[in-house]
Amino acid sequence: MKRGDWVVLVLATLLIGVSYAHFWTGRMPATEARVQTGDGHRHDLPLEHDTTLRVPGPLGDTRIEVRDGRARIADSPCSDKFCVHYGWLHRGGETIACLPNRVVLQLAGAEQDFDAINF
Repeated sequence: MKRGDWVVLVLATLLIGVSYAHFWTGRMPATEARVQTGDGHRHDLPLEHDTTLRVPGPLGDTRIEVRDGRARIADSPCSDKFCVHYGWLHRGGETIACLPNRVVLQLAGAEQDFDAINF
C-alpha cells in the first residue's frame, strides 16, 4: 500500500469512531414509558418507579413491566411473541409494538434515538 492509501485508511477509521461516539453512545436515558392501545387509550409510566401494567387488547392482556429505568413487554397473548423476545428498552425513542394485540410501547426522554429512518 502507498502512503496515500494509509492516510485514507486512518481517516476512515477515525471518521467511523467519531460517528459512533456521536450518534450511538452517551445518549440520555428515557424518563417515561408510553403505552398506546388500538382503541386510543394511552398510559404514561415513569421509569423511576418499578411497576407492572396489564393492557387489554383484542387477544387478551399484554403485560408491560418497568424495572430499573427500563421497560419491556413481559407477556402477550399473541402467537409469535416477537414483542416479548425483543427485550428491554432503555433509550428515548425506542419502540416495541405487539401488532396482533394492538399495543405499542415507546420510551420518551429528553433526547430521542432513532429506531428506524425511512425515506
